Amino acid sequence: MKPGNTNTTKPKGSSKLSDVKYVIKHPLVYSGAFVLIITIALLWLRIIPYTVAGPILGTAITLFTTGLYSAMNYLSSTTTLSHELDVECWSDDCRSGRISALVKNEGKVVVRDAKGVVSIAVVRGSNRAQNLRGLLVRDACGDRGMLVNEVNPHVIGEALAWALSEKPVYKLLGRSIHNIWIPVPTTHEHITSISPGQRSRLLIFDYEYRSSNSYVIKVYSEYGGPGPDDPAKRPYRSCLLLDDSTKYEFGITVHGEGLREPLRFKMFVVKDKLDALVRSVEVARSGGEDVIMDVLKKFEEDSDKSLIDRY
Repeated sequence: MKPGNTNTTKPKGSSKLSDVKYVIKHPLVYSGAFVLIITIALLWLRIIPYTVAGPILGTAITLFTTGLYSAMNYLSSTTTLSHELDVECWSDDCRSGRISALVKNEGKVVVRDAKGVVSIAVVRGSNRAQNLRGLLVRDACGDRGMLVNEVNPHVIGEALAWALSEKPVYKLLGRSIHNIWIPVPTTHEHITSISPGQRSRLLIFDYEYRSSNSYVIKVYSEYGGPGPDDPAKRPYRSCLLLDDSTKYEFGITVHGEGLREPLRFKMFVVKDKLDALVRSVEVARSGGEDVIMDVLKKFEEDSDKSLIDRY
């Protein structure tokens, strides 16, 4: 089935406002402006003579203009990223699918060697831990398998994959066919470039409903997802059980050359939100597409309020 795509949330904040804040906070701009204001005030109050104020004002103006040039040069050579969450449904009822982030370059500079990493914590009541022991569901990964250490399982600062990587890293993995180890070529898909105005899809996790009234979350690794007739082995990072008593906190960061600052966001994944997402797809078929967007927004809110009753 061809996946159905829905994205959410407008970029947060204003890039122009952040640029203004950066310029104001630049040390030379701030220092120069401060000295200018104080000197002019002292001169107006006739506390200091023109002969003293002149050299001070000249120095302050030099500091201010030098800082302004430095700040504007930095802003013109860097850019920022924004993101929107997106869901692709693998089935008609959307009980299985993929959640990813559409990462957009908001500036005029190409972001090179962009890499997304994820850390996962499990929250149960007041307890928050990064050890995922007891939550792994190996059989849910199928033939793809998973990379996480099953003795001491954790996902901390691990690479995610891009749907379209512009810098694939080639390597060999082994497949066992009739107990014979056969090397199979594969690629790491965790590095890409993002052109101005371009949106690149960062793969976060697949999800699948289980008959036991729970889900399995299949977190992507640097190997990415399989394409049509793809012979390469592409293991998940981990396959995790999601039931009523479990909440996962995803911390995601995107770095890259040419970025003013890394893009950071969190996701709080609970069973209720996936239930609401499935239900919202049914509502959307009746013309309520905004409902899906509303539910996706909730994945970035740390709330335990029930969503399913709203839909």
